[in-house]
Amino acid sequence: MKGADSPSYGVEGLTRVEVVQLRSAAATDPGLVLAALENLGERDTRRLYTNRLVDEVLLYEFTGVRRGRTDAQHDPALM
Repeated sequence: MKGADSPSYGVEGLTRVEVVQLRSAAATDPGLVLAALENLGERDTRRLYTNRLVDEVLLYEFTGVRRGRTDAQHDPALM
């Protein structure tokens, strides 16, 4: 059981701001997702980076194919 002064490790130890920063950085650097997979395991990596981002990185890593984005939220040309 964790006490109030005990350190938090892993995904649970991150603040909301840190999670947002890490997700933003991983959107341009897929190596962060790959490193997280090695160090945190798939479950926690998906919790941190979302299933969508992990799936995109793995798809590219193993096939070289980038999934096209069709929503205006991620495609400035559609805004």
